[in-house]
Amino acid sequence: MVGAKEILSRLKDEGHQLYVITLRGYYRAEEQVEAENKLKELGVEFDDVCWAVKDKAGKCRELDIDVMIDDNPDNVVQFADENIKVLFFKDAPIREVNLKNVIKVDDWMDIYRKVKELSQNQ
Repeated sequence: MVGAKEILSRLKDEGHQLYVITLRGYYRAEEQVEAENKLKELGVEFDDVCWAVKDKAGKCRELDIDVMIDDNPDNVVQFADENIKVLFFKDAPIREVNLKNVIKVDDWMDIYRKVKELSQNQ
């Protein structure tokens, strides 16, 4: 994903905590291994990587996460329903989600701007 490393590294340098919360590894262990390799390639320091998580909103509450980034409309709805702000990375022709706490973003620079805005408003 173009720009992911730069933006995530910048957010980390600015003091944001970064977590990966993923279902990968839940159904097949190989998925987790593949994802671990991708994260190593990315080269970003995450505070934690949570594997095989079915209830992502619950994990967000447990970790006290303010903003989630996701590209799956079903996850986005779940976060919004749980009053978690979510940046909806809609980079494919998938269904729209128009709910409170859902902010559509188009690319990683857009994600950076929205995180900065949300941080200033807290």
